[in-house]
Amino acid sequence: HVKKYLACALMVCDHIGLYYSDRLPTEIALTLRVIGSMSLPLFAYIFVSGFFRTSSPSRYFLRLALTASVAQGILYIIFPIANLPSDIPSGCALYILPLSFFVLYGCELLFAIPPDMIASLRLLEAGADTHSHRYDVRIGSGKRPLRRIVTPEMTPTLHFILGGIMIVSALLIIWIVPIEYALFGLPIIVTFYLTEKMNPKNKVAIAFLCFLIIDIMYSTYAFCSTGHYPQLAACLAVFFLCYVLPEGKKPSRIGKYAFYLFYPLHILLLLLIRLI
Repeated sequence: HVKKYLACALMVCDHIGLYYSDRLPTEIALTLRVIGSMSLPLFAYIFVSGFFRTSSPSRYFLRLALTASVAQGILYIIFPIANLPSDIPSGCALYILPLSFFVLYGCELLFAIPPDMIASLRLLEAGADTHSHRYDVRIGSGKRPLRRIVTPEMTPTLHFILGGIMIVSALLIIWIVPIEYALFGLPIIVTFYLTEKMNPKNKVAIAFLCFLIIDIMYSTYAFCSTGHYPQLAACLAVFFLCYVLPEGKKPSRIGKYAFYLFYPLHILLLLLIRLI
């Protein structure tokens, strides 16, 4: 659980710097946001790991969507009375996860392939010189199958149509609805997804190279748009922790749901403190 604890701690730093930017010295608020931005790659990696490990993709999606909706409800109720600075976004950044789930699950449907199988041939008559009554023949490429998750049984055409609809719908929502970190978070999540799915020999190096390219492109875009470099550039400092830190044991049911509850509850606490 080390990654989850660290990601939560970094996220709290980010939200303190965000929600109290008008009450803290500018340098401190900016430092907290820079430190907090390093939670993004950790959450992205945790999300992708959970995507491949879940035994029920539908329940995994519902937990993500419900958590984001509860957090958005808290923001909707308390935001107007918390006297927050006008430049603070009122939308919930966590919505990037359920939307990313649509993209990843759509990719699973588009590229779903059956795993390699073994065909067994049994001789009808065995002679005196026959050493075996059975021959096994591999059906498939012979390569190690890609990581897969549970997908419904349907024709390839329906797989393609449903996968395309899910991907396009999610991308349209991300494009239309302003979600914090969306243009940076989704490419990072897709990067982790592809490296975990294909599992190349130099997985960490390839993922880091993609991460670096995305970071440079996003920083350039943000600078051209706003004239300021985004604090997300600091994400590079924590990237390798995604692979260095241990995975840990499977959390208990209480621990799993406590992780989902932490996001809306810590936002509620930080906003309530502003009202005091």
